Amino acid sequence: MASFLFQRAELYAPDYRGVKDILVVEGRIAAIGDSLDPGIPGLQKIDMSGAKALPGFIDQHVHVTGGGGEGGEHTRAPELSVEEAAECGDTTVVGVLGADVISRPVVSLLAKIRGLRREGLSTWMWTSNYAYPPTTLTGSVKLDLYTIPECLGVKVAMADTRASFMTMEELMRLVSEIRLGGRLAGKRGFLHIHLGTLGGAFGMFMDAVKRGIPIEHFRPTHCARDLDAAIEFGRAGGMLDFTTDEPEKAADAVLKAISGGVPEDLITLSTDGHGALPVYAEDGTLQGLQTLDIRNNFRAWKILAHEIGIRRALPFLTSNVADSLLIPKGRLETGRDADLCFLRSNGELTDVMSRGVFLKREGKVTVRGTYSGTALS
Repeated sequence: MASFLFQRAELYAPDYRGVKDILVVEGRIAAIGDSLDPGIPGLQKIDMSGAKALPGFIDQHVHVTGGGGEGGEHTRAPELSVEEAAECGDTTVVGVLGADVISRPVVSLLAKIRGLRREGLSTWMWTSNYAYPPTTLTGSVKLDLYTIPECLGVKVAMADTRASFMTMEELMRLVSEIRLGGRLAGKRGFLHIHLGTLGGAFGMFMDAVKRGIPIEHFRPTHCARDLDAAIEFGRAGGMLDFTTDEPEKAADAVLKAISGGVPEDLITLSTDGHGALPVYAEDGTLQGLQTLDIRNNFRAWKILAHEIGIRRALPFLTSNVADSLLIPKGRLETGRDADLCFLRSNGELTDVMSRGVFLKREGKVTVRGTYSGTALS
């Protein structure tokens, strides 16, 4: 594996560190410092003067096998390609299933995330989908957490017409099982909740917390759909994930959460990428589906960086995500994987590296999946 010395980059780790050199050896960050000269044979020196070095971005909610299908088999969204992730700086993704509880099995999700890892990304997953009881690979939530290293927790839908409408006791039983399974596997264990627009889910979370379930196990997404309740949940110490399907609205929701008293380290962004957003007519008939774009995290982040600065906005898709999920990502530190993005003054991500290998170099995607050819517009 090649070694690289990135020279004179303005480093955001995400904390601002000033202009630094970054040495990458065997896929990891070997050193960060001033005017490094390690004398390694074959070392590739790359001048990054004028560029900002950022941690690789993390998207914790991506339909890597494609979402949709609610208008029939022909309406299923396409799978994620590694080229798409490389284009927008995503070096880590967490795969998720959705409303299709029939033809999108958990084993396909596991196969896809392992394939994406072989192609260059770092990957994890949420087991199950919208359904309750959960749809698992092993027949048990605890066994999925224990036997699948990539499994961080369980996905479920709430406050949605397509949800299973679990009772309060069922919710507590599920989170208790996730918590125990996580502990046995040496993980935290999370319930990753798709929030619909019906309301009421945050009240159930808080009731469960009052009855003894630690708030850290609840990980709701699409939080802007019930923003006032979400802000109350965030003030109580709960993580909030905002979906960037509409980048301007997502950025606005984040700013409202901050002004509402939610600590910034409890806020993350995700795209719902390759999910399919149903578009309904007034009479309730399905008119079509919109495939969601994984590039929207970067678009929302640029809006937030303009409003509150790079340093404050960067954790929403780097360190906050990694720290809250307990995965060793999201920071540029010695000994960590070399997941790097280089941002130029024109706002373009020209170079993206994942685990010490370039996915994008000088503005061109260099990685190619086993089945390449996905168009990038």
